[in-house]
Amino acid sequence: MSIEEARRYGEMKEVDKKKLTLREASVELGLSLRQLKRVKKKYQIEGTEGLTSKRRGRVSPNATDPQVKAEELTTLKSEEYAGFGPTFARDKIEERQGHCLSSETVRKWMTSEGLWIPKNKKKSKA
Repeated sequence: MSIEEARRYGEMKEVDKKKLTLREASVELGLSLRQLKRVKKKYQIEGTEGLTSKRRGRVSPNATDPQVKAEELTTLKSEEYAGFGPTFARDKIEERQGHCLSSETVRKWMTSEGLWIPKNKKKSKA
């Protein structure tokens, strides 16, 4: 249970004991009254499980397949791709392997493997 979920649990206990009104609890939690009514309903039905996130521990739907990542990293480490920048490497990967990846994804992979060293940004003059 995260800190925010623990705060919600504490507030819901106070609301159940009638020490707090829903309006006061909504102000303390920073939620609208309508949203807090939904949270309370879920808390009454499911208990503390209703306050925890259902997404915890699941893989993001936008995550790249680990098999594709491993395949592309071996490709990027080859002599053929030596010296390529992230954008050019992404273009060649799309052209040759057919995998559509973003330049940012390829850049992150390359920096984590030490294949690309990002340049420092210039300091702006006041």
